[in-house]
Amino acid sequence: MPDSDGTIKWGDLLSSRRRALIAMVLLENSGGDPIDVGELATEVARLESQTQGPVDKKSRQSVYTTSTQYHLPKLDSANVINYDSTTVAPGEHLRRYYAFAVLLPGSEIESRPLSP
Repeated sequence: MPDSDGTIKWGDLLSSRRRALIAMVLLENSGGDPIDVGELATEVARLESQTQGPVDKKSRQSVYTTSTQYHLPKLDSANVINYDSTTVAPGEHLRRYYAFAVLLPGSEIESRPLSP
């Protein structure tokens, strides 16, 4: 979240693997367009479970709930994403955030080539 002077507390934002996965899904799947929160939750759950098949309902619901109550509002307040309760779109700082998440020492997020 930004401080009162507008600076972003990157350490706090980078403390969650799920937030980094949200950024990855947006960069890989949105093409800059908003995506449905449910679709985002499904893709993040798929990455967390490391499966290509269907995601079980419990995993998807867990991602959806924590994302809508905590992760998406936090990323939105830092202009990493634009979140309006039903859709999520890339924000001004999304690429910078993702780069920090991938380069962070000990990061479990693998770097992937992303579209420009």
